[in-house]
Amino acid sequence: QLGPHGLIFNPVNNRVYTTNVESKTVTVIDAVNRSILGNIGPFTADALGIAVNSTTNKIYVGTAFGKKMVVIDAGGGAFGTVSTEINIGRHVLEVAVDAGRNRVYASSQTLPYSVAVIDGANDTLLGFHPVGVCPWGVAYDSIRDRLYVVNQGEGTVTVLNANQLP
Repeated sequence: QLGPHGLIFNPVNNRVYTTNVESKTVTVIDAVNRSILGNIGPFTADALGIAVNSTTNKIYVGTAFGKKMVVIDAGGGAFGTVSTEINIGRHVLEVAVDAGRNRVYASSQTLPYSVAVIDGANDTLLGFHPVGVCPWGVAYDSIRDRLYVVNQGEGTVTVLNANQLP
């Protein structure tokens, strides 16, 4: 595939998903047989960050310049189908999931720099939380209920209490 970027494993269906920047797709791989099942997409913009909510069996894909979060129903169709696209209105880069709270977080380098907070129950944008300069990577720590965002433009990490986000 062209320009692989993000990679996740979905324990619900034993599949691996990788985003492909140049082809604007997600490749679905059967982890048991180690074979490619197919591609989902193409999307309207580069596919970058990817995360799975194994409780809901949904895959979330950031589409950078498309300013949307693509939501894939991993149980739909032969190997997954796009269920919706959430208009974020800003670049969507890397993605993390809080399965317990059913929240999705996405870093954005659109000014003002922020993390988008999405309600996974109805796939709607709840709002944004400011972070440092040029946020990129994002990770959720379920033990400490913290969201970590690396700020590429200043070499720092923003630590947020997830329970205080929208």
